[in-house]
Amino acid sequence: MTLSAMSIWLGAALALAHGVALLNPSLARQWIRSFPRSRIAAWILTAVDVAWVAFLLYDANVELIHRVRWIIPYLAPVAYVMIIFCMNELLAPRALGGLLLLLPAPMLDAARWHASPWRLVIILLAYLWVVEGGILVLSPYRFRRWLAGWVANDGRCRLGGALGLGFGVVLVLLGFSLY
Repeated sequence: MTLSAMSIWLGAALALAHGVALLNPSLARQWIRSFPRSRIAAWILTAVDVAWVAFLLYDANVELIHRVRWIIPYLAPVAYVMIIFCMNELLAPRALGGLLLLLPAPMLDAARWHASPWRLVIILLAYLWVVEGGILVLSPYRFRRWLAGWVANDGRCRLGGALGLGFGVVLVLLGFSLY
């Protein structure tokens, strides 16, 4: 994927997610508060994470993995079920952290050889997501702590939504104009 397409997709996703907080802060606050214990969100995000990791392992050109690669499609569903049943405590923030650890790889691949110095916006975002993802995987309770100030009332939630929406629009504009 090109850096332009990556920036447009990331910006659109961020703008959409934060637009909800701007337009309907009570719904966003309710969703953010219920997210850490949400089974549906946990199952969906965990499925994405496990499928992505299984694909990366299957596609890896490493001799040790290459010899046992035939078993990866069978182990992935087993790993998914084990994660769902054995690690169900605050699984949604952990799975979100896993996704934040996986997303930077294609972001950095897209930005690696691009000539524009504005590629550093995507690179910085990728590294911030790696740090956030690692913290969420290890300490999922921090999700509530980080967002407690933003969901305290409708005004703060709208402010967070406006900032996120603005950053998303900037990414879309960078994708269309500079990348």
